[in-house]
Amino acid sequence: METIEIFFDTNFLRNRNHQDYSKFQFGSEYSNFIDFISSKDLIESCHVNITEIVLEELKKQFIDSFKEEDKNLRNLIKKFRVYYNFEEPDYKDIIRELDKKIIEYLINENINLVLIPKDRSVFNSIIDRAINKEKPFSGKDKESDKGFKDVLQWESMIEYAKKIDANTFLYITKNKNDFPEEIGKEFEIKTNKKIEIFYEIGELQNRILEINKIHSNYLLVDAIIKSLLDSGELIDIINEKIKLYYEAKIEKIINYNNLTDQNGNHYSFDIEAEEENGTAMYNIECTLEGNENIIITDVVVCK
Repeated sequence: METIEIFFDTNFLRNRNHQDYSKFQFGSEYSNFIDFISSKDLIESCHVNITEIVLEELKKQFIDSFKEEDKNLRNLIKKFRVYYNFEEPDYKDIIRELDKKIIEYLINENINLVLIPKDRSVFNSIIDRAINKEKPFSGKDKESDKGFKDVLQWESMIEYAKKIDANTFLYITKNKNDFPEEIGKEFEIKTNKKIEIFYEIGELQNRILEINKIHSNYLLVDAIIKSLLDSGELIDIINEKIKLYYEAKIEKIINYNNLTDQNGNHYSFDIEAEEENGTAMYNIECTLEGNENIIITDVVVCK
């Protein structure tokens, strides 16, 4: 079975809802993806990579989140100090242990850490990008050096690809502006290997199944949803479900995206909707029945 090298950008790994600061782990989008490839018996063939700079970003986000919630907790403790004997947590202790927790997590999850290359040639390449404002460097009218971390990530991926015996590289990011599909041409020139760039998990899932010659209904479900959207039927179907849970009614669907395979003909997708009092985000769960119909099974508002 062909080994697929998969790289994740920060925005697909971030944990936005820490339930336990004694642990370090990636967010639900990542864990759902791992559940998906596991259900297809593809864990061994899908080699997950994370670059050092992405890991550092995630580490900083973890620390910043902890500090913010720690601050809120301390304020509450002050209010109840007279009634309860609380001990204020010392976030420095958790930060001190964080590197160890990260290493343990990467090992347990079998995630490969790709270090920032130290070669002089890579440094020169980064300098050239900064001067010429080449992607992933970005900025209005190419006047900004925004994107330095993205460049470190991209250069790390290129150097890694040069050194390993693999030919299939997939990269998932939400940063379409700085990582357009055309940037893959540079990857191919420098490594003699191709990389495919995806902006939604569902597209990545579908490609992995395709590579492994496993049937997928992803494109069929996407086509059905778009057809219902164009005809206006999707609003009526979703509104019928919404009224069971919320006092709201969608008047217009502004955007549809993030179709994701949840296994067993079950899918989810997001919509941005216009309502009477503004806009709202909804996550929709649905099931494919036969080859023509989707049944909306759940609606969650994410205002």
